[in-house]
Amino acid sequence: MKRPWFLLFDIDQTLLDFHEAERRSLIKTLAKYGEELSPEQTERYSVINDVHWKRLERGEITRGRVKTERFRVFLLTLGREDLDAAQVCHDYEYGLEDEAVEIPGALDAVREMAARGEDRLFLVSNGTLHVQQSRMALSGLDRLVEGSFISEEIGAEKPSKEFFDRAFAQIPDYDPARDRERTVIIGDSLTSDILGGKNAGIRTVWVCPGADGAQGRAAAMAQAPADRRPDAVIADLSQLPEALAGMKAEN
Repeated sequence: MKRPWFLLFDIDQTLLDFHEAERRSLIKTLAKYGEELSPEQTERYSVINDVHWKRLERGEITRGRVKTERFRVFLLTLGREDLDAAQVCHDYEYGLEDEAVEIPGALDAVREMAARGEDRLFLVSNGTLHVQQSRMALSGLDRLVEGSFISEEIGAEKPSKEFFDRAFAQIPDYDPARDRERTVIIGDSLTSDILGGKNAGIRTVWVCPGADGAQGRAAAMAQAPADRRPDAVIADLSQLPEALAGMKAEN
C-alpha cells in the first residue's frame, strides 16, 4: 500500500481571505474610537502590518512587539496618539476572530481532497492562536484536516526549520527521513511558506493568483528569488491536484 503524502496548507491568503477580514475588523475597531476609515487608510494599515510581520519572519522583532508596534505606527498616521495601541490591538484581534472569509473555491478544493482520503491534510500558520482557532472553526477548516500547527502554540515561526521540525514531531507515524520527500507546503508567501519549505527540505507549491497557463506560471517562477523558488506554481487551489500528480509521478 502506498504511503500517503502530507499536505501542509497555509491559512491566510491561501484558504481564507485575510485582507478582507483585516479590512472589516479594522473598520469596526476604529469606529469604536470615532474614526471612519477611508480605503486609503485601511490600505496604509495593511502595508504597515505586512512590514511588521515580515520583520517577525526574519527574527528582527518579537510577536508581542509586532502586535502593538503596528498599531502605534498606524495611530500616528491618524493623529490619534491619545489611543492605547495595545488596547486597540486587543479590540482588533477579537473582532478578527469573527471574520472567516473564504478565498473563492479554496475550501471546496480542500473538501474534495479530504473526501478522497488519499493524503493527510494539515494547516500551518504564523497567525495569532486564538484568532486562527476561531476562524478555523467558523469556516469549518478544522473539520477538514487532521490537525493544525500555529506558530504561537508550537513556539517557532515560519520560515524557520524549527517550526517544521516541531510540527513533524506532532504528526503521528511521521518519519522525517522517510516522509519528507512526500511532504508539501502550499501557500501564498514566498518569504514564509516557500522559504520555510525550502528550509525544512520539503516540496513547495506557491499559490500565486494570476499565474494561469504555462506563460503565467513561467513568469511567476521567474520572479521568485533562487532561495524561494517553488517546486510548482498554481493560480488557485483548483490547480493543486494536477501539481501534486506531477510531483507524485516523479517520486
